[in-house]
Amino acid sequence: MTSSNGQMLRDQSLEFLRSGYLFASRIRQRAGVPSVSQVPVRLRLMGRPALLIRGTEAVRDFYDSEKFSREGAMPAFIRLPLFGGGAVHGLDGHAHAVRKNALADMAYDDDRVAGFAEIVAEELETMSAGWERRGTGTELHRTRLRGTRAPVGSIRAGRRAGGRAPRTPSATACPA
Repeated sequence: MTSSNGQMLRDQSLEFLRSGYLFASRIRQRAGVPSVSQVPVRLRLMGRPALLIRGTEAVRDFYDSEKFSREGAMPAFIRLPLFGGGAVHGLDGHAHAVRKNALADMAYDDDRVAGFAEIVAEELETMSAGWERRGTGTELHRTRLRGTRAPVGSIRAGRRAGGRAPRTPSATACPA
């Protein structure tokens, strides 16, 4: 991390785990800038250079695909267990826009959200029953599968009910 005196401090990964949501303000204070400052702070996370940004302009820059790349930004050991391969968090350009629009279309339509909630509840019930039957609750890969099947089921249900399909081309046009 670059402090106010220009010295690079140690890797901040452990501090990130310790601080949670307070991480950014604590790192800014350690760097010698106010916690609410919009000044970027250079640091190291997981052995790699990182930039801590804040504010409206920083958000605009972050979403500018010419300035930032999502691919490879989230380490695989975090990304894969939480989101699986091909999650929107690691896509850039057209593929990112297509996936984000599909998710936003669902999130901003109350009927689709309600339908999605029912499908997720059904999938979780099925998964829970499987845990009881097998005597184990280690279902990470099946949870990810169900997390994929639920949105697809919701999209299909919306089409059957006369709802509009999301603004997405075929699945092959948006690589996973």
